Amino acid sequence: MIEILGIDIIADIKKMQPKELDISLIEVNEDLTFFKVKNEEEDKLSRILLESLITENIKKETLDSLEFTASDDIREISDEKILKSYELYNNALSLASANYITGAERLIDKAYKIYNRDVDILNLRGIIKLLKCDFSQSFNSFYISSAYKDVSISKKYIDIFTSDEFEVFLERYNHAARFINEGLNYEAIEILENLIEEEPEFLNPYVMLSLMFNKVDKYEKSNLVLDKLRFIDIDNEVVQKRSLDIEREEDQKINAVSKYKSDKKSDNKTWNSPKLAIGISIVALLAIVFVYNNNSKIDDLNNKLEKKEAKLSMLEDKVNKGNGDKEAKKVTDKEADKEISKKLSNKDEDDLFENAFKLRKVEDYEGAINYFQKIVDNGNRKKYISESMYQLAVLNSKIKNDDEAIKYYKKYINTYSKNDTYYDDSYYELGMMYYKNGDLKNAKKTFYSLKSEVPDSMYNNSKIKEILKEN
Repeated sequence: MIEILGIDIIADIKKMQPKELDISLIEVNEDLTFFKVKNEEEDKLSRILLESLITENIKKETLDSLEFTASDDIREISDEKILKSYELYNNALSLASANYITGAERLIDKAYKIYNRDVDILNLRGIIKLLKCDFSQSFNSFYISSAYKDVSISKKYIDIFTSDEFEVFLERYNHAARFINEGLNYEAIEILENLIEEEPEFLNPYVMLSLMFNKVDKYEKSNLVLDKLRFIDIDNEVVQKRSLDIEREEDQKINAVSKYKSDKKSDNKTWNSPKLAIGISIVALLAIVFVYNNNSKIDDLNNKLEKKEAKLSMLEDKVNKGNGDKEAKKVTDKEADKEISKKLSNKDEDDLFENAFKLRKVEDYEGAINYFQKIVDNGNRKKYISESMYQLAVLNSKIKNDDEAIKYYKKYINTYSKNDTYYDDSYYELGMMYYKNGDLKNAKKTFYSLKSEVPDSMYNNSKIKEILKEN
């Protein structure tokens, strides 16, 4: 079974027990004194949220949930309604265990709306929202659950939210979204592919990656991604839409074939009609008789034919000219498309890469940066693009252009994975840049991420340990 951030999420769902639908067993959580949040509790929550890189929206939503007063929420809930929420919970649990996560989400939301004080409902909702990458609602559910009862499952997931591993995951997830918004399609695709490989049970990266492949006209790859998604969320909306589109296409093909066969059959009947065949024969005979019995008109017909042939010749010249114009236009369009895409040929990419290193060797860093930039923007091959991206960071650092250097170190980290050549180098150099510029907070954050992402890196040395101990 695949583990996510050290935790097997689906296994936790399968460990959860269904509710007994017996009114006599109902225990209502009515003690809401916890939710009158004291300042120290609010401060503690704020620290947790800030440490786990959770956005201000999540902080606000969670505090709003915790700070409701007795008059807002203490209300009579009938046993019948509680039983209904239990029934919805049981059905959601069954669906989630069978990988129908989207359907389970709808049911657990209904159960939560009816009875939002039940620990099991809160915990199942938290897990499902986490799988769907709704981190705000997931954290909200686990935190409230932990307030009602010290349940190990809610504590486990709160620890995940506050872990260095989750911080790194969230950074990369947000970078993928940012790249999509900035139109950096292939950079977004690379991050999403890495996220899916490393965290294969989270659902949103599949949806995002499928849409990105569609955007760059890689439809087969998009369908392959949805095939993978179908195994972990069978009733996902995007998967269902694709199934409907396929069915619709099949129906259209069947209708087209049926119409073709029907038209062909109709044509055959028409041409096989004895009456029509006799009629055509009679007309043909009359025409022959008419021509042979009217020799005086033959010359006139020949003249007309000669004139028509002349007109046809003129038309043919025009058509040929038109086709030539169309071919010319196609060539022009191809050249325009080539200009728009501006993708380098392999030879151009090789030449730029070689010249960039020649300039780097003679310390013409700005000239080298110009060539490396062209490869990053318009290159085709990963080995050249990744090397050029790292070199842009290094060379910008050499000419004291720190903002650009930081930009490309971060871009390398968020585009590639720990298996790539300069991954831990980029973390280290980025952290040291922050540190030398007096930004201890970001330096420590970067080094913590390095320790989490590449624990066996040679850069996890005594120097980094000393920096992490500084206040």
